[in-house]
Amino acid sequence: MKHFMIAASAFVLLLAGCGTANSEAQQQAAVNQQEKQVSDEADLLLTQPTGSLTEVDQDTSSENQSSPAIEDTEQMTENESGDRSSDQVKDEVFLDVLNDYNRIFDRIESEVNFNKFSKANQGYPFKSISTKEELYNVYADIMTEDAARHFFEGYVNESDEGLFLIPKDGHPKFNEDANYDVKKVNDQQYELTSEHQSDLHGKMTMNFMFVKSDGEWKIDEIVIETSQSHQTV
Repeated sequence: MKHFMIAASAFVLLLAGCGTANSEAQQQAAVNQQEKQVSDEADLLLTQPTGSLTEVDQDTSSENQSSPAIEDTEQMTENESGDRSSDQVKDEVFLDVLNDYNRIFDRIESEVNFNKFSKANQGYPFKSISTKEELYNVYADIMTEDAARHFFEGYVNESDEGLFLIPKDGHPKFNEDANYDVKKVNDQQYELTSEHQSDLHGKMTMNFMFVKSDGEWKIDEIVIETSQSHQTV
């Protein structure tokens, strides 16, 4: 009986030893499996682009693209440049006015009775225009009243009998084919200067001052310098 108990104890211890060995073997197998998995994942990462490289590529691509804020600033600068350019009045506006100035007497030619000369008034009578103010209004679209008053001084005579046109040489005319210069004084005032040769008046320097009145550009002052005289019209 005593020998039987000793044999049984030895068998139990043998089973426990086997169990311990099996447990250690299982644990070692699990460790080996984990190491293999880690190694496989490392190999997989090496064969694929990393997230950081992708982000660098994206950042580089972003740098190659224009920033919306920079584009907006550039667009505003272009618009401002265009606005400054559009603020400048075109020369043609003033040349059109001067074209009417050159033909200033054509407007009233049909209003004057050239068949009846008045020695007392030293001129030809107007048919329907009876005062200087009425005459100035005829040119209200191309010159101010002050400029018209200075221009027609010496050309018309007003009396109780009416308004009369005094015959004399024609006025100095602007030559568009000659060199001229337009200078902006301010938003409401421009100056045009021209130099040319005239058979009647000789070498001339003409200076026209334009002002904006009632939404239109008009002659406000005319200064003419010739080889013989200086005249403000």
